[in-house]
Amino acid sequence: MSTGPVRGKLTRQSLEIVDSFASEAGTYTIEILPKPPADTSKPVMTDHGNYVTTFIKRNDEWRALYDITTSSVPLPAPAPANAAR
Repeated sequence: MSTGPVRGKLTRQSLEIVDSFASEAGTYTIEILPKPPADTSKPVMTDHGNYVTTFIKRNDEWRALYDITTSSVPLPAPAPANAAR
């Protein structure tokens, strides 16, 4: 699947670090724009929600262990069933 440009933003709400573990929680927004030459000022898809990422420190480098996102945007309604089959 090929998409146009993607814009996103993470906003950290908390960060806890204990020994070699860290956990970050916050919110995210994302927009997928149409491919040029279409009007790229109007996104074709937007999403926002929450995220939690847990990190572990190994060999003096932080690595993501778990990365979880939960969208706040409801799923689209299902298409109506086709009565004429």
